[in-house]
Amino acid sequence: MHKLIRRLLGMGPTVAELHRAALTELGQAMAAGFAEGLRDPRPLTAEEMAELMAYTGGVAHRSFSALYSDED
Repeated sequence: MHKLIRRLLGMGPTVAELHRAALTELGQAMAAGFAEGLRDPRPLTAEEMAELMAYTGGVAHRSFSALYSDED
C-alpha cells in the first residue's frame, strides 16, 4: 500500500527499493560475468590482470585499512 501511495503522489521509489534494484542488477551482472568466464576460460591479458590487481588491492585497502595504516 505504501508503494502505491508513493507512486500516486509522484514520489518515486523508496531508498530500499532503489537499493534492492541496484543489488539485483549487480548480482545479475556478476552472474553474467561468471557465466562468460566459464564459457571462455582464456587466460587474462596483462592489462586485465593489472586491472584485477588494482581492483583487489583497493578492496583490500578499504576492507582491511588497519593492516595498511603504516603505508599512508
